[in-house]
Amino acid sequence: MGIQVIRWAARITGLFPVGLFSWFAIAGLVGSGFELPEFTRGESLQMTAFVVAHLGMLVLWRWELLGAVMSVGGMLGFCAVDYAVSGHNLLGGFSLYFVPGLLALFCWVYTKFNEAEARTARGDEPLSRLDGVAQGRAVSKVAV
Repeated sequence: MGIQVIRWAARITGLFPVGLFSWFAIAGLVGSGFELPEFTRGESLQMTAFVVAHLGMLVLWRWELLGAVMSVGGMLGFCAVDYAVSGHNLLGGFSLYFVPGLLALFCWVYTKFNEAEARTARGDEPLSRLDGVAQGRAVSKVAV
């Protein structure tokens, strides 16, 4: 039950940044008469990374690992580009944006580790073909 609470915490904490970003994006478009602003190259890279991070927060509802990698990677990219372009360290100000991705990554690792442990304890199929070969068991499902 504990991992489910963390999984839902990752999902729910991702809704706030996505909602906030969506609100400002829509308000900016409506306020400017639906004209897209012109960005510098650095701002374009930042915006791309920021959008990837927010899409990751939505993707992690279905695919934890992909969403976590997109979310954390996008935020790291956003902060790295900002630091390279302007010299600002945004890790402190945007640290809460990392929470959904890190929680989802923790859930994925925890679940995969426990699945592997349970399979080993039950003596089920090996996790990969190489595991079966290394243990001298037949791993092919094709009847000869």
